[in-house]
Amino acid sequence: MTLKRTVQSIKDTIPKIEIILDRGFFSHENLDLLKDDSYIIAASLVPKAVKKVFVMASRTVDRADNVITYKNDPVFCKPVEFTMNDLNLKGYFFHDPRMESDERSDFHRRLAEKRSIVEKLQPRSGIGETIEAIASSYLRYFTWRIDNNRITTRARNNAISAAENRMGKFLLVYSGDYSPLECLSIYRDRDSIEKAFRTLKTDLDIFPMRNRKESTIRGTIFVFFLSLIIRNALMRGMILYTIFNQT
Repeated sequence: MTLKRTVQSIKDTIPKIEIILDRGFFSHENLDLLKDDSYIIAASLVPKAVKKVFVMASRTVDRADNVITYKNDPVFCKPVEFTMNDLNLKGYFFHDPRMESDERSDFHRRLAEKRSIVEKLQPRSGIGETIEAIASSYLRYFTWRIDNNRITTRARNNAISAAENRMGKFLLVYSGDYSPLECLSIYRDRDSIEKAFRTLKTDLDIFPMRNRKESTIRGTIFVFFLSLIIRNALMRGMILYTIFNQT
C-alpha cells in the first residue's frame, strides 16, 4: 500500500508523472496500479513469466542487429512482449557486456574470499552454522567437508554457470513511449537522482523540516534545490580540474 499512497499523493499535485522503480517494486499488484501511468521498472526473476522471457530472449539477444550504443559502449537489446496473469506487458531485454564483465569479476572475487575464509576455519562443534553465516548466499556455489581435521571446499560448477548466464542481463518493463536507449538511460540515471536526494538529506541537511506553512516549505525546498545544483556544479568542476592537472 506504500507505493499506492505515494503515487496518489504525488498525483494530487502533479497529475502527469513518470515513475522509475527498481526490481523490489516489481509485482502484479504494482504493475496493475501503474497501468495508466508512464513507468520503467526492472523486472524481478521471481515470476515464471519473467523467467521464460529471460530464457527465450537470451538465445537471440546477442546479435549485431540488436546493438545500441550507451555511453560509447555496445549494449545488446531485444524488445519483448509477455503476459503476467491478466496484464499484457512490454519491455526491453538487455545484455550489457561491460556490466557482465564487472559482475563476473566481483562474483568470483567474493566467492574466492568466502571459500578462503571457510577453509581457514578450525573444525569444531557447530562449525556448519559458522560456515553458513560466513558464506551467506554464496554457500549455494560451493560445498564443504572435513578431511584430516581440515575444511576443504569444492565449487558447484552447475550453480556457478547458471549464475554466470544471468550476469549482465536484465529486463526493463515499461509503459509509455520509450526507445531502447531512452529506457536504459532513464533507468540508469535514477542512481544520480538517488545520490542527489542522499546529498540533500546528509550534506545539505534538509531534514527535519521545522516549517509548517506550505509556502515556506516550498521556498525552503527551492533554496535547497539551488544549493544542490551549485554543489554538483562545484563538484564537477573540481573533478575536471583534478583530471586536467593529472594529464
